[in-house]
Amino acid sequence: MSEEKGIVDMMREDGLQAVPVTPKAPVERPTDNDKINDTLNALLENVGEKKSWISVKLPSLGKCYNEYNNDSIELRPFTFDDERNLRLAAQEGAGNEAITSLLNNCVRGIPVEALTVFDKNYILFKLRELSYGSTYPIVGKCDTCKTNNTLKLELSELPVTYFQEDYEEYTKVFLPDSKKTAIIRFPRVIDEPHLSTPEQIVDNINRFVVSVEGVTDEAIIFAFIRKTTVKDVTVLRKKIFDFSLGFENEIIYPCGGCQRENKTTLTLNEHFFSVN
Repeated sequence: MSEEKGIVDMMREDGLQAVPVTPKAPVERPTDNDKINDTLNALLENVGEKKSWISVKLPSLGKCYNEYNNDSIELRPFTFDDERNLRLAAQEGAGNEAITSLLNNCVRGIPVEALTVFDKNYILFKLRELSYGSTYPIVGKCDTCKTNNTLKLELSELPVTYFQEDYEEYTKVFLPDSKKTAIIRFPRVIDEPHLSTPEQIVDNINRFVVSVEGVTDEAIIFAFIRKTTVKDVTVLRKKIFDFSLGFENEIIYPCGGCQRENKTTLTLNEHFFSVN
């Protein structure tokens, strides 16, 4: 009795060849998430360039950061979340920590804690300019007639003071009364917790004196600063905390009330996080 033939065997006897059937790939249909993303991308089509990183030359020209070999950092505008977190932290009294956190998000190229304070302050105002625009209102009160003058500064047009080409971070300072030469360094962001009040600034001067007449012992430097003259200490302090580098922070203007010439200082104020 012959074996029962299968369909494939019968097709072969008739000269037919079975053709394997390739399963069709499933058709991908757009999901709700795809539609949402497409719509969101369309709404944000003009925003991409405004959120990109830009190069910013530092007032120090990178001379304080030999290990990074760069005179610039890269900076991006802060976002809604960045601003929200900063405002919340400021309400809780943690403003300095929040600003450092903000800069960590918006700066790359050199670690924020390694930045000198004057580079950090310059970056902070460049960040404000990049995020909200160049116009920055400040109020100056006339010393003579007490009129409050609202000044609108253009951050992009303020003069910037850079290190001279032969300037170095570890700078020699001649002390006029002791006739000794000190070598000092500039405060960094990591030092700021020790500089929160005028008293702390005075008490911590020795942190920024690397040597005096070649002596590097910290205890001896500490004692020297407390036993030398106030004139010597003032010379040290002015050089260590020389924040004239960066934006010109002394603003000279005529009073709108009495036309007398006045001075005010460029500082962070309530307009720092607003569009003007």
